Amino acid sequence: MERICLMNAEQAERCISRLAYEIYERNIDSLDLVLLGIDQRGVELAQILAKKIEKISPLRLQVITLIINKDNPTEARFKTPFDPTGKTIVVIDDVANSGKTLTYALRLLLDYHVQAIQVGVLIERQHKRFPVSPNYIGLQIATTVQNHISVDIRSGKIVGAYIQ
Repeated sequence: MERICLMNAEQAERCISRLAYEIYERNIDSLDLVLLGIDQRGVELAQILAKKIEKISPLRLQVITLIINKDNPTEARFKTPFDPTGKTIVVIDDVANSGKTLTYALRLLLDYHVQAIQVGVLIERQHKRFPVSPNYIGLQIATTVQNHISVDIRSGKIVGAYIQ
């Protein structure tokens, strides 16, 4: 199957900058902002965003890893001990497909009294089976269910996003 570039490194950099400004502007009054990255590329994306936000704002940021077992998503857990009570949480993932992973991430957070929950993704696919809509979207694309989107991150930088 042919692999088509949706976003090159330069476009990804612009997307990340825009997302960082949007997150900062919406949370300008937050004391503690947590970027909760879904394990693997969501965490890598959260780390990239955190560096960008730290350059443009005085926000105190924390990047936390959320591990979700794809075979049993009710087993979602934080990689390290973490209490999100009273914090503003931005759940970060690379690609939003059906909304299932994001739903289970949000489910875990509902056990706490958080200040606010927001969702950010680099690419939104619009194949919702679960009612989760990201607050922050880098690129929104209509695809077929059979298409696969991958984000290539190397050495802390997005080098491209592809569809096949």
